[in-house]
Formats: sequence, C-alpha cells, structure tokens
Amino acid sequence: MLIYDETFYEEILKKHLADSTIRVRSIHQRPATAKGDNFLSEMLRVNLKFSRDSITREAVDDQATETRSFIVKREPVESHELLDLVRAQQLFTVEFRVFQHVLPRIEKTLGVKLGPRFVYGTDTPPRVVIMEDLSPKGFIVKDRKRGLSAAHATLAIRNLASFHAGSVAILEEDPEFAKSFRQGIFNAKTHTNFYVLAKNCLAQLCDDATTWGHRESASAAAKMRRTIEYVEKRVQQVYEYEEDEFCVLNHGDAWVNNMLFTEDDGGNPLEMVFVDYQMVGFSSPAVDLLYFLSINPATEVRGEGEERLLEDYLETLTMTMKKLRCKTSPPTMRQLKEAMYRRRIYAVMSGLFLLPRMMLDGVETESMDELLEHGTTRFNAFCKPGIIRLMKLMLPLFDERGYLDP
Repeated sequence: MLIYDETFYEEILKKHLADSTIRVRSIHQRPATAKGDNFLSEMLRVNLKFSRDSITREAVDDQATETRSFIVKREPVESHELLDLVRAQQLFTVEFRVFQHVLPRIEKTLGVKLGPRFVYGTDTPPRVVIMEDLSPKGFIVKDRKRGLSAAHATLAIRNLASFHAGSVAILEEDPEFAKSFRQGIFNAKTHTNFYVLAKNCLAQLCDDATTWGHRESASAAAKMRRTIEYVEKRVQQVYEYEEDEFCVLNHGDAWVNNMLFTEDDGGNPLEMVFVDYQMVGFSSPAVDLLYFLSINPATEVRGEGEERLLEDYLETLTMTMKKLRCKTSPPTMRQLKEAMYRRRIYAVMSGLFLLPRMMLDGVETESMDELLEHGTTRFNAFCKPGIIRLMKLMLPLFDERGYLDP
C-alpha cells in the first residue's frame, strides 16, 4: 500500500524537477473537489514545501524553500462497491495511458496544451495519478449549474475538435493502439443499479412534466416514456461503430467540471484545458458531441447556439486534420448529424438524466454508494425551479431533433 509521506513526495519531486537534492519540509493537503463534483475518485490538492542542495531539515528557514501544488487522484479504496466499479471500468488504467501516450503526442504535434502536466502515476493497485495543479496559474472551473457561455463553449468545443483530430493522426500511425480504448462510460460492466437509477429518474421526469402546465414538455415526455425500457440496451450500443465510420478518441466526460479556463479581466476566456481523461473511448465523435451539447451550454446558448457550436467543431476538426496531413477524410455535417441521430439515446441519458443530477447542490447529492445500493435517489431534481425551466427548454428541443424517437 502506498504511503503518501515525505519520502513518497520527495522521490516524485526529484524526478519531476530533475534534482536529486530535493527535501520535502512540509505537506499540506485538502480535498480538491466539493461533494457532488467528483464521484469516481478521491481528489486531493497537495501543497509541498521543499528545499534543495541537501540542506539539513533543522537548518532550513522559509526563505530557502519553494512551494509546489499538485492534484492527487486516488482510487476510492474506502468504498468497496465503488472501487469494484472503477476497476471493472479500468478508469485509472485508461487515464494513465492517455497521460503517458496520447496527450504528449497530440500536444507536441499541434503545439497546444490540452491537459495538465502529468507528474506521476501507477497502474498497479492502489492506483494513483498525480498532475500539476493549474489553479496557481489562474485556471478556474466554471459554475456547473450555470453552464458555459457561448465564448467558453466555443473555446472548449474547438479544443475538443483538436483532441479528436490529433487522435485521428494517432489512429493512422497506430490503429491497434487507438482502437484499444473501447470501454466507454456505459457498457455491460456498468453497475446494474446505475441503469435502474437512470430509468427511475427519466420516469420521474415524464411524470413531473405533465404537472408543469407546459404542453410541449408534456408531449415530449410522453414520447420519451416509450423509450425508457430500452435505455440499458441502447446506451450500451452507443460506442459501437461501423467499420468504415469516421471515429476518434472521445474524451468521454467533457462537461463543465472537467474543463479549466483562464480569463481576462472582463471574464472572457483565454485558455482552456480538459482534465479527467478516465472515460476516453474509441468511437464516432458523435459520442462526445451529444454529451457536450446536452450538458454544457448555458440556457441562452441552447438551440441555435448549439448549431453554431457544431459548425465550429467541424470547421476546427477539418482544419486541424489538414494541418496534421491526415489521410482520413473528415465527416460532412450531414454524416455527423446522422451519427448523432443513431446514438440519440446518449442525448437523453446525458441531458435528461445526468445533467439534472449535476445541477443539484452538494447537500442534495448522495454518494455513489448510496445511489447504487438500490438504484433510487432521495432527491427529485425535477422539482427544483431552475431545473424545471431547463427541462421545459430541452424536452421540446430534443423532440424537434428526433432524439426522443423510439
């Protein structure tokens, strides 16, 4: 078992900073995320104070020390059921491989930063991934309940397109490696009660939509009710693809809390990186696009704003693939939308099941263990005014796009 003490961090710092004289003087750690922000790992922000040049610990004063901050991501070893889920899905293994073998290749080729700098990781239990803490450089997380403005969402989806384009280049160089990322977030290894929870929540939405006095929402919910019993089977098919279909490495969990931004004094985005690469999977980019567009846009961006985001995505993807001299042809907008329609159940799961739960306050959020125990929740997200307003907008939109078709 790993012991996260001075010796452990000293060895990491020595390698990370290429200095064998480093000595850790103090360790300060605290949770890196609030309740409800992260379910599948234990996240710590660790501040290390250290010195160099082999000065004795007793002789060191504050002026001779340096400080570095890191994010430490550990397997949830205290929760047996959740740990089983994380290991069955190979989440830490996937992220370790992405940080080691995918991001460096894409970032070097494109000359862009798409994630935090990888510092340390181990793919043997108990698994851990350590990365640089970007908060001292001004990176922030936007409000998950507010969603992303048009400017923030545009920057994010362009970076997503760059990641996808870079993965196409990797696919052309090493197809077996790229195709080995096949898990996806929903598959046969996903806990049965997670699907039970999804069905229960979607059924609750259908019931509540009839009480809002909003005809369009009630009509859309009635259509969606006919698809609920097929949710588990259909969502497990989302990552399947035709042999000749355009495919990429999907981030797999590209939502607000897994994006970091820097901004100018006016709140306009300057830089953006993704974090949490545990869900990366090889399939059509429709997987990431349905998830991204269903979850992230602020209310005022939805509808026509989502169409503009999709256009931005395809333009960036096409230009970046051309820059990388990819032999593969990018998809047309028609092909992209057809791929999204075939996987429409993913919009339902993302926007009508996951998003309302993501918008709950921390005190309303149960642990994953609690949710998986019976596949039920104590909190009805669809009675909260903000979520009701959003569902009144999204249900008719999804119906118009055919996402609620059986």
